[in-house]
Amino acid sequence: LNTSAPCISPADADRAAEMLLAARSPVMIAGQGVRCSRAFDEVEELADLIGIPVATSFLGKSAIRETHACAVGTMGAIGQKVANQKIGEADVILAVGSSLAPDNTKWLSPEFIDPGRQKIIQIDIESRNVGWTFPVELGITSDAKLALQAIIQGIQSRGVPFDVGSRVEELGTAKTEASCLDEEIIRSKETPIAPERVVKELNAVIDEDDLLVLDGGNNRMWFTHHFQCKKAGQILAGGGVAAIGYGPPGALAAQIIHPDRRVICACGDGGMMMHLYAQEMARDLELPVTFVILNNSCLGNVRDLLPADRRVATDYSQPDFAKIAQGFSLNCARVENPEELASALTKAHQSRE
Repeated sequence: LNTSAPCISPADADRAAEMLLAARSPVMIAGQGVRCSRAFDEVEELADLIGIPVATSFLGKSAIRETHACAVGTMGAIGQKVANQKIGEADVILAVGSSLAPDNTKWLSPEFIDPGRQKIIQIDIESRNVGWTFPVELGITSDAKLALQAIIQGIQSRGVPFDVGSRVEELGTAKTEASCLDEEIIRSKETPIAPERVVKELNAVIDEDDLLVLDGGNNRMWFTHHFQCKKAGQILAGGGVAAIGYGPPGALAAQIIHPDRRVICACGDGGMMMHLYAQEMARDLELPVTFVILNNSCLGNVRDLLPADRRVATDYSQPDFAKIAQGFSLNCARVENPEELASALTKAHQSRE
């Protein structure tokens, strides 16, 4: 559109800056709007400026590199313990590009977010999202990047009156105590292979310039919780209703747009079964995508939402994706031993054929 994006007013930028500087324990929630606005640098700059913990929503995953000292991972029911702790303890919440939807806020739990005891600053490009789920102290209709730039300028002009280093150090201690992105389950040696172990081994081989495309379903939740983004914007993923099946064709599109970057698609067997043609397209278009399929012979997320005595059409015999891939003349490996994961993923990651 030939129109400028909505922009924060100078008065609101000043007020937000003052609220953040006066806060005892502020926290930032970075949502999908940060990704749409490409406000990655601004999120990190504000985190560095005042040492504010940064949690991300489900769709906001990789709005900040999770190797950053202030990154505390994803929030909500499948989030990191330390992210939820910092949000629950916060006196000021800066929500950027997030509608604070129920699935991200423990179904609007007052023990998690409570405007009666917390001040909420909510920034969203859509005015109807602001204050929709929680009353806000300050609502701002603005592009995320423009709003953060103005707030950062407001803070810089006033000066930071507290020791940022000690705030970041305390946060680091809290992350360590909560085993943030380093829970023991990721080192599981059990068979069948624990999905958390798959995330760990894939985390080890992925570089910061690689793109990880996530499908919908339980596999997406495991990666959202355990995968540590090495670069902002590293993850591409669908969301909301009917996201299963996004991953395989999404990975092909990502590889076409970014031919010089490695693209990895992590998906479940259900998503791959819906889009087997993606393997044929990868071969015919010579797209060196790596597909990592977590195969548990069921539509797990769908099954989990059904009553135990009325689960219909969610379980099936295990597909042999190695044989399917061979039928498309693709390189492939079937891994059943967790100790063989690292070498198989490394070999696949290094291959560009």
